[in-house]
Order: sequence, then structure tokens, then C-alpha cells
Amino acid sequence: LFAGPTGVGKTEVCRQLAPSTGNHLRFEEADAGTLPFADTSFDRVLCIEAMFHFASRRRFFAEAARVLRPGGVLVASDIVLTLPRKARKDMSVTVSYESPVPAPIAEGQQIGVLRVTAPDTAPQEYPLLAGAAVEQLGAFGRIGAAIMHFLTGTP
Repeated sequence: LFAGPTGVGKTEVCRQLAPSTGNHLRFEEADAGTLPFADTSFDRVLCIEAMFHFASRRRFFAEAARVLRPGGVLVASDIVLTLPRKARKDMSVTVSYESPVPAPIAEGQQIGVLRVTAPDTAPQEYPLLAGAAVEQLGAFGRIGAAIMHFLTGTP
């Protein structure tokens, strides 16, 4: 199950890889807060570095508990930053990237860096990765995109 941001092509990659490994796997794309499976359907639920994409961690945990069989196991990891309250007001979060990010961009390509600094802690850096591929537009496509951006403010 890939229960993350939809439309990023990961489900199709998983479907292509599954037969080559000899596993009996089926990949589904779903909202992590409304899993399309019956109660007590799974022995294990794995969620590795994905919860920060979910609309609600609480809904995901409730759904994981619902689909797990009695005695089932949930394995999860997530990015969490904990700071003392007094350090939060002096915390700085910056995003660095080449502006504009030039196309073409491959899915998973690093396009920037998130930096978190706070008093009395070592600075932390996290890569920012493209969630989907972006093709380079031709001249007319770029003109059209620029006009749409000017008119609507959206890419």
C-alpha cells in the first residue's frame, strides 16, 4: 500500500517492481486516513517517513489500528523536531533552492534544502525532493505558463 500524496507515480513503480522480485504483492494507492480495507485485514502495517504527508496522523493511527489483526504490528517512523519552548521563538527555518528551479526535473531529484537552526542545538538540514517529474516546456508552453502565472498566480 502506498498511502501518501497521490498522483506522484510511486504506485506504478511499485507495480512494475513487484513481479520481478517473485513476491505475491498488490499495490494500492489510497488516503492514509480512509484505508479501503476491511477491519483486521493485516498482520503488519509499515509507515516509513511518510506521515508528514498525511492530512491527519491521528486518522492514520486510527485506520492502522482498525486494519491490524489482534496482535498485529505497526512500524512507523516520521520526522519530528522537538525543541524547548524558549528555543522556539529564536528558531529559524529556511529553504534554499535555485530560483526558479529549472526544468526538466526528475521525480525524487533534490531541488533544495530545508535548514532548521535553534539556540543550543546543532543545525539540521533536510533535502527537499521533487514529488513528481516536470518536463521542460517549449517556447510556446513557457509563454502560456508565464501568462497563466501572471493572471492566476499559479504555476
